[in-house]
Formats: sequence, C-alpha cells, structure tokens
Amino acid sequence: MPVFRIAVLACALDLLGRSSTAAPVRFIDRPPIEATRGVEAFVERDPPVIYLLTSTETFRQALHPRPGWSLRDACRKIASIIVHEEWHLRHGTDEQGAYYAQLTTLAALQAEPPTIARVKQAMIEAVARQKRLERQQSVTARR
Repeated sequence: MPVFRIAVLACALDLLGRSSTAAPVRFIDRPPIEATRGVEAFVERDPPVIYLLTSTETFRQALHPRPGWSLRDACRKIASIIVHEEWHLRHGTDEQGAYYAQLTTLAALQAEPPTIARVKQAMIEAVARQKRLERQQSVTARR
C-alpha cells in the first residue's frame, strides 16, 4: 500500500508541474482527535510537514476509482489540497486565503464542477468556523 500512496502523491505533483512540495508529506490513516470533521490534510509548522489523510473519500478514489469519479479528478483534488496546505505553511492559519489558493488550483486543473462545488462549500463552513472561534477568543480576552 505505501507504494500506491506515493503514486497518488506523484500524480498530484505531476498535475502541479513539479516533483516536490514545500514540506515533506506524510501519510496518516486517522486525523488527530482535535481535527475538524471532514479534514483531508493538515500541517505542522515546527518542523514543517504536510499530513495527507489516506482514509478520506478523495484518497480512496485516487487509489481505487469508481464510476462517477475519475482517478484524474481525485488527483486534481489532492493537488489542490497540497496547495491549500502549502498556503498555510507560507501565510498562516487564514482559511479563506488557503481555500482561494485551492479553488484557483482546481480551476487551473479543470476539475469537475462537483469537486469545485464541494470545496466551495467546505470553504464556507471553514471560514464561518474560524470567524466563530475568533469571536469567542476576542470575548474571552476582554474578560
């Protein structure tokens, strides 16, 4: 299975026109307990590492495509996830900026409309969640 994971990463990087990422990529089967529902990847900053979750629908489709979801579109989505996480490493925690980078990548790679729509919905939810947390932290800091 590890060889197939590397093949999925190679497919995504090939779509991006490069052979490496801004940080090492590690594969994990389960997200950390504190991760939000539906997370497909995350980063650690010290040292910088991108973690790709292999238990996601996207990753499973890249390994074993089923009718209605092309291998190529799964690789497009993984490429866009890598761009999203690299954005976080370079610019910080702002979800809106990271999702804009991801959506720009999906458009450039000519991803299928349903894939783009799912990422847009994830962006709306993530940005709203981030704003709620910032408001809560602001209220707590004033106390």
